Parts: sequence; structure tokens; C-alpha cells
Amino acid sequence: MNFLSHRSTKPIGLILVLICAISVAALVLTTREETQPIKIFSGISTLGIRLDHLNREQALRVLKTAIDDSLKHGWYLSIDGHSLELKPVRKLIHYDVNTVVDQALLVGRSENRWKNLLVRGRLFFKPMNLTTAITIDEAAIQERLNTYQEGSFQAPKEAELHVTFDPQKQTFEATVEPEHPGLALDFSTTFAALREQASRLTFSPLTVQTIHIEPSRRAQDLNTLLPEIPVWLSHAPFVLTAEDQTWKVTTSTLAGWLDGVTSPQGTLLGLNEKRVEKTLQAWLKNILKESKNGELILEDGKLRTFVAPEDGVGLAVSSTIQNIQDGWAHGSSTVAVALSHTILTIEGEEAKARGIREIIGVGRSNFSGSPVNRRKNIALGADKVNGALIAPDEEFSLMKTLGTIDEKGGWFKELVIKENKTVPEYGGGLCQIGTTTFRAALATGLPVTARTNHAYRVPYYEPAGTDATIYDPAPDLRFKNDTGHWIMITTSIHGNDLAFRFWGTKDGRTIVQSEAKLSKFVPPPEKKIIETLNLKPGETKCTEKAHTGADARFDYAVAYPDGNIKKRVFYSHYKPWGAVCLLGVSKLSASSTTPGVDETGINNPN
Repeated sequence: MNFLSHRSTKPIGLILVLICAISVAALVLTTREETQPIKIFSGISTLGIRLDHLNREQALRVLKTAIDDSLKHGWYLSIDGHSLELKPVRKLIHYDVNTVVDQALLVGRSENRWKNLLVRGRLFFKPMNLTTAITIDEAAIQERLNTYQEGSFQAPKEAELHVTFDPQKQTFEATVEPEHPGLALDFSTTFAALREQASRLTFSPLTVQTIHIEPSRRAQDLNTLLPEIPVWLSHAPFVLTAEDQTWKVTTSTLAGWLDGVTSPQGTLLGLNEKRVEKTLQAWLKNILKESKNGELILEDGKLRTFVAPEDGVGLAVSSTIQNIQDGWAHGSSTVAVALSHTILTIEGEEAKARGIREIIGVGRSNFSGSPVNRRKNIALGADKVNGALIAPDEEFSLMKTLGTIDEKGGWFKELVIKENKTVPEYGGGLCQIGTTTFRAALATGLPVTARTNHAYRVPYYEPAGTDATIYDPAPDLRFKNDTGHWIMITTSIHGNDLAFRFWGTKDGRTIVQSEAKLSKFVPPPEKKIIETLNLKPGETKCTEKAHTGADARFDYAVAYPDGNIKKRVFYSHYKPWGAVCLLGVSKLSASSTTPGVDETGINNPN
């Protein structure tokens, strides 16, 4: 028994000695490693290149040199016997060598020293190949190949149905254009081969394979649909509408849209999207528009350049076709065209810093029938307001923004009636600016701190109750910016339409404004005839139309995101006003003295 025990202790002793030796070796290696620059252990490679005993800088240099050497001769594809060079090749492929070198340095360097020793020992018998992440710009390569493909290969063609309608004979004719197969480049196989070459750093001309593509819609499928054509044509005529415009779809137009369409149930008779789109693009050319980002550039706190973003309006063809078919199903003869809207904002750091990114309110008015100088003053006033910046919590003064209303300010004279004479005064038309600004402030939900209505109703500012008169130095129109962001005002004139847009950041507030209610009507007095020396004797010129007096009011409320609601009622009192006509005389009579009056009641020619 002692003999057996003696024999069994020898292997155990050898094992213990070996373990001790390995431990000492691991300790020596670890200690040595901690005192020397970190290098990649022997047996590690990537892209077929050994990285034995290289530090980080050396490994990066070796890999980058090998990649550059492999790519210096270019990257070529062979297509149908023709050679196509992919360039610039360094922009088409990227190797993430930094990451793979960092991974290589970590191999055998965990917190467990025994595990590190085993990993290093295994590398001696079984080297490790790390995968380098490779990014290939497949989209750019495919774009190049598509350019070649379009000119060299025939795309597959689906069978097509063509229907024409003769309105004179009330008959139709249908023809079927047969299909034919196509040939295309095999992108999937090509990219797989390119990636395999890139992983080995062995680039050689690669032959791009082609694939045959069979059409999904065949002539035999369309021929079975011909008996259904009369039922479809019976839906015409009908009307399409978009933004208050209408277009009549005749039987001839509908016939041109008919074609076979592919569906999960097979090939069915339907409306060809491309044909419908072509027709509607022509009909809606004044409605559809591309979107465009805006730009804001300030200089010394003032507007230098502003390009308003343009929201895009597109045509949703599939939805329009669905609307048409739904309309038929419900017996409707009027169908809405489906439009898609793209809403863009203002780009740039200055716009971002001030929160000027989107339209938060719009005011509009119309000045049809205005004389020349009034139009000039409206244009000048709009120009002076355009680009106005309102800081958070700032009270905006319209008169302060417009400046002094005189000749030096660039204003033009407009006639008012004062004591038998037509007397020109500067600034006729400014109330158009005041009214439009007031309406924009209301639409934005801003607290209006000062507003005066006109003395009597003026056609330029209907509906009554939504006007605001201004005059230098008073009355003024003022409001406060309580949005927490800057507000910028932009103005535009299109024909007789004036629009003021407030730009800022929407904070979730909602505005409810009722229609103005009129009451206490007072008929206008008799027409006044005023003698003037400025007209030929006997010549008449009416300068004022008759206006009925009335009171107007509308309810206004702003609901804020925190649940707070602020309500207000805007009142306006308008005096009755009779028509005023000038009569040319050679000499003024003694009884022709009439006090000066105008739409504001303060001799303001607006």
C-alpha cells in the first residue's frame, strides 16, 4: 500500500511543479509587460496581415500602407466586355483600422492573468484573425452602374392597355401593347464580390453578372379585362377639386387613364398612376410647388438677409386614385385631389438661438381701389415693418417702427378735405399697415396693449371690428411678445393683398376668435357737396362713400398649454358718414365752410 502511494505522488508533484513554473512565467511576463510599451501579441492578424509585436502606431502604419498599396492601381469592374473604373476609390471604401488595432491590443490583456496566459498560449498553436470593419459606398457605386445600365440594357416592359374614346361616336377602342423581358445588373452578387476582395486586399477586375427580369403584367392578362371597360367609362364625367379650383374629368380623359394594375388578386382593370399624375401635374401646376428651407442672417442685431422657407405642396397620386374610386362607390360626382404638404423651418445658428423657426401667426388685408399714392405708402409701410425683431417680453410699437410720417421718411401725400379744400397730407394708407398688424397679433395670440378703431367703417378694413387706425404721433398700435422667444415680422404684397407674417416658436397656445357681430345701426346722413377751386367749374368728384354707423364686437380667447385661458371682448363704435363730393366753382360761397374729416376723425388720410 505504501508502494502504491509512493507511485501516485510522482505525477501530482510534476503537475504542481509545472503549475508553479507557469505561474512564475506569467508573473515575469506580466511584470515585464507593465514596464514596456504595449505591443500586439504574436499570432494576431487582420486583412491577411500579421501584427506580431507591433505597437499601436506601428500597426496603424503597416495597415494603412498595405491598403494604399492595394488600391493604388484602382478598382475596376468589367461589364459586358467593357471596363469601368470606380473612382475616386478612396471615397468609395473605408477601413476602420483604428478600431481593429485597438481590439488587437486588448487580446490577452484582460483582468484575469490566468486567462491571459491561456489566450497567449492558444495564439501560438492557433493564430487569430480579427475582422476589420469595411464600409463600401454601395449607393454611389450603384448610381454609377445605373448610368451605364440605362444606356446598355433594356429594362423589362410590362404589357400596357391603351383605351381611346370618340366623343362624337360615343365609342371606345382598346389596344394591348405586349410585354417584353429585360436585362439588369446583379447588384447583390457584385457587392458581395467587392466586399470579399476588400477583405483580402486583393483587388482585380471584377466581372459584373447580369440577370433576366420577367415582366409581371402580360398581354394575355390584359385581354381578359376588356369587357370591363364600359363599366369604368360610365363613371365619367366627374369633377376633381383642389384649393377652390375644379377640373372636369371627361370620358376621353378617363379612358386615357385606364390600364391593367397589379394587385394581390392579380392583374385588374384600374387607373394608371403615371398617366393620372401626368394629367394632374398639368392641371395643378399653379398649386404644386417644391419645398425650400429658409435662411436668416442678422447684422448688428438687425435683419440683413432673410429667405422665407417655402412649404412644399405635392400630389399624392395613390390617395387621389383611392378618393376617386371611393367617390364612385358613394355616388359622388365631386372628388378631392389628395395633396401632400411639406413644412420646413428656417436654418442657421442665429435663427436657432432666437427661436425664429416657423410662422406663428398671419394677418391679411386687401386694398383694392386704392389711389396711387396710397399704394406707395402701403408699400413703404410694409417695407419699414419687414424684418422687425421683437425680443421676448418686449412691447412692440408700430408708430415707433414706422418713424416720423413726413417727407424725409419717404412718405407720399394723399388728399383730405379741410375747410372747403382738398389738402394733401403725408402717410395716406398707414391704417392698412395698422389693421394688418393688428390682425397678425390676434392670429398669433399676443396681448394687444393699445388699439383704436376707425371713426367710421372703411371698405378697406372689412369685416368691421377687426381694424386699427394709427396716426403720427397717436393713436398707436402696440402689443407684447409673451412667447418666450424672439418674433420677426415679414411682409409681402401680392396684387392688392397685404400679408404680415409673425415668425417665432409655437408654444402650444390656441386662439379662438368669433365673427364680429354688428348692432345699433345708424343710417348715413345726406350727401355733402363741398365747393372747391381745384376742379373746373361744374366738375364733380366724390371722395367719400356713404357709411352706415354701427357698433361691432367680437369675442377673443387664448388658451395656453398650462391650462390658463385669457378672454377679451374687442368693441368698436363707428359713426355714420354721408357721401362727400367736391364741386368745382370759380368762387367759393360764404356758406361753404366744412370742418376737416376723414376715416379716423382726426384728419388722418388713411
